[in-house]
Amino acid sequence: FIKIAALAISLLYVDLFCGAGGTSTGVESATLNNKKTAIVISCVNHDKNAIASHFENHPEAQHFTEDIRTLDLAPLEKHVAEMRKKYPFAKLVLWASLECTNHSNAKGGMSRDADSRTLAEHVNRYVIAINPDSVQIENVKEFMDWGPLKQKVKEGVPQFDKKGNAIMHPDPLTKGTDFKRWVDSVKSLGYSFDYRILNSADFNAYTSRRRFFAQFSAAGFPTVWPEPTNEKNGV
Repeated sequence: FIKIAALAISLLYVDLFCGAGGTSTGVESATLNNKKTAIVISCVNHDKNAIASHFENHPEAQHFTEDIRTLDLAPLEKHVAEMRKKYPFAKLVLWASLECTNHSNAKGGMSRDADSRTLAEHVNRYVIAINPDSVQIENVKEFMDWGPLKQKVKEGVPQFDKKGNAIMHPDPLTKGTDFKRWVDSVKSLGYSFDYRILNSADFNAYTSRRRFFAQFSAAGFPTVWPEPTNEKNGV
């Protein structure tokens, strides 16, 4: 038997890089006809303090204190299958607020970590494992410039940090090549792709912050973007 309350739930979220639960809280605040319509069923973060905070905010979700690159996906697959059975009319969304530090221009002249920049590639195994109806990504807008790194050279001299490590910066000649390759790899799993650069100030936030958002949608899942609620020179 299907509980009546379960019929109102139309979206099940798996939240990667969940942090203390800000995105999850946003998801669970969604309503339709004054009824809750989305729930977070699983979340992953390597930081135990973040997971502890997330658990306080969302105790009913399945929690994994693990690096997304090394998590054994069997328990996640089992839980997702159970939740799909419990909420048979709901669609599954995989959300990933990817690590942004080593893509962001805010890093300035500091060296970039190549391994950190590849975290998006590890999302693919989650896509294959749980077969979501939608994959939704958030990151800094410079994520679209993701490409190989090369050692910084100043006046013909290779640059090193105080520990003797090479200072690595994005190669402008190959800017965006890794991003395009990754997008194509997710699309090859059976998804369409669309993206937007959205400013939080346009959606009633008290700060101006532009971010990259992407949606990979399976056949039959609509790709919809929110309409701005505020304007710079308006309300």
